Amino acid sequence: RLLAMINDILDLSKIEAGGAMLAVDSVNVETLVQDVIGTVTPTAMANGNTISLDISPQLGSAETDGFKLSQCLLNLMANAAKFTKDGQIKLCARREHVDGAAWIAFEVIDTGIGISPDAQSRLFQPFVQADASTTRAYGGTGLGLAITRRLVEIMGGAIRVESEVGSGSRFILGFPRITV
Repeated sequence: RLLAMINDILDLSKIEAGGAMLAVDSVNVETLVQDVIGTVTPTAMANGNTISLDISPQLGSAETDGFKLSQCLLNLMANAAKFTKDGQIKLCARREHVDGAAWIAFEVIDTGIGISPDAQSRLFQPFVQADASTTRAYGGTGLGLAITRRLVEIMGGAIRVESEVGSGSRFILGFPRITV
């Protein structure tokens, strides 16, 4: 856990200092999503959760930084697995067109504890979690979502959250530069 915390702090420091460079390449999105699911499944199952996947047909490739995209999805899926007990987690991926440009959109949906409107307003800030009781109960540094938002923005995308306490959360992120 200490190593993960140190790595998160170093990642955020590098991003904040403008040192996070994109390594754009052609990425098979379905393969990347399957790898993310494989990584998160043991944690999700340990909490009694099921994971489902909804990938649109012929999702294809994206011209993007596969490592950073994977890190974003892993952060969101790991949070869903951590904050959901005996529930469901779903990862959706589809193509979209935004202002005439090709994008790919992801949604991570869970039936977990949910996030209050007040906490949502602080959610993407470094070292911030929903509240002190969440930190005590679930641990963590509050860096995963801050890193995810900054990486999404570096890749030219956007992220948002929809949530209600007790009803779970939905994180929606989109990235441009999709090959058609």
